[in-house]
Amino acid sequence: MRPHSEIMLLVMAAGEASRMGSIKQLLPVFGIPLIDYQVRRWRFVFHHDPIIVTGAYSEEINNQSDLKKVTWVYNENWKNGLGSSIVKGMEACAQSHLDTKACLLILLDQVNVGPSHLIELIEAWHKRPDLMLASEFHNTIGPPVIFPRKYWANLRQINHKSGAGSFLYKHTDLVRKYLLPEAVFDLDSPLDYEYFLSALKNPKISRSNN
Repeated sequence: MRPHSEIMLLVMAAGEASRMGSIKQLLPVFGIPLIDYQVRRWRFVFHHDPIIVTGAYSEEINNQSDLKKVTWVYNENWKNGLGSSIVKGMEACAQSHLDTKACLLILLDQVNVGPSHLIELIEAWHKRPDLMLASEFHNTIGPPVIFPRKYWANLRQINHKSGAGSFLYKHTDLVRKYLLPEAVFDLDSPLDYEYFLSALKNPKISRSNN
């Protein structure tokens, strides 16, 4: 069952991953690409099919991913930074499912964030649906972020290099925070990937960027 029809899932998967030595989005996890693994476990929190923004390696990703019922959005300006992908994502959200009230933006490589965390975020957002809800970790805020529809037009004007961060800090009076330490970890190096795979096999292993 997909209980949340008022929110869309928006996945940022456009970045280049040169430090990994291979295409990050296609790193194998249990025999499938990382992008398939992540989207499959997140998507069932939502009623609507997810929107995925790609950039670098989009052709390879589309050829190797087996995801069905998703909206692929290609950001031809991905080199300009995460903000440019967010702009593309917001444009796609605005054109899809006019009954939705918000979108939940998440980075593909936030591998410690599972479906239960997204449910917690959505439940917290429901308490003040007029405000944005950002994850708080390591004394900062960032994705996963829930953006109500009324902010989408403004987000399409954000700084391409700084991404959503500058927008959130510029409008702190419109942002609620939700403590989510799991959001700090992402896949930035081969060692991160090794830790991630080890933790999948043995959940007692702690994964962090420290």
